[in-house]
Amino acid sequence: MNRLLLLPFIFLVPSAQAMDYAKCEAIQKAFGRVNAAKNAEFNELMESHLQAAGCNEMSNRGDYLRCKVTVTAEGSLIYKAGDELDLRYEKTLAKIQSDYETQGCY
Repeated sequence: MNRLLLLPFIFLVPSAQAMDYAKCEAIQKAFGRVNAAKNAEFNELMESHLQAAGCNEMSNRGDYLRCKVTVTAEGSLIYKAGDELDLRYEKTLAKIQSDYETQGCY
């Protein structure tokens, strides 16, 4: 009789997905490393463009900011290079994200 009472209760409890927390954490760290590498590469790219434009030699903060705005304006070389960088890393980051979801991590 007790078994019959437990049967409806079992169907009410949501099924728990087994997940490997170590694997999920490793996937998160991989995502972080790839994202950090992308950001570091963009920062190096930005620094080289600012150096080429002569922004780093400006002593006045206002002049430096105007120079930086010019370098980073939409349609500029750094803007296009940033888009190319995003495209290059997009596939890798999407793969890591899909692996994360496939493993049932949240």
